[in-house]
Amino acid sequence: MRITADMLRKAKACEPDIAKFEERWPDGCAVTKRNCRIAFCELDMSPDWAGEYLLPEKARAEYWKTAALYEYKKAKADAFWRAATQGGI
Repeated sequence: MRITADMLRKAKACEPDIAKFEERWPDGCAVTKRNCRIAFCELDMSPDWAGEYLLPEKARAEYWKTAALYEYKKAKADAFWRAATQGGI
């Protein structure tokens, strides 16, 4: 999959995100792990917005399933840490 600024415009992305994207990737970019980390971590673009508006339906469902599982595991890890540090392990 390749993403371009025109795709962002058609999906009604906000102008600040389009500007950040075009500055970093004037000719668009391939969806790679590295580019995703740049977009979502360094440029502070929203992975949830991209998941909802740029992915095809089947991929979108997988994104939301994976994101929910990650949030669940993160919450469980935090709960374990709180219990362990408050319980004196």
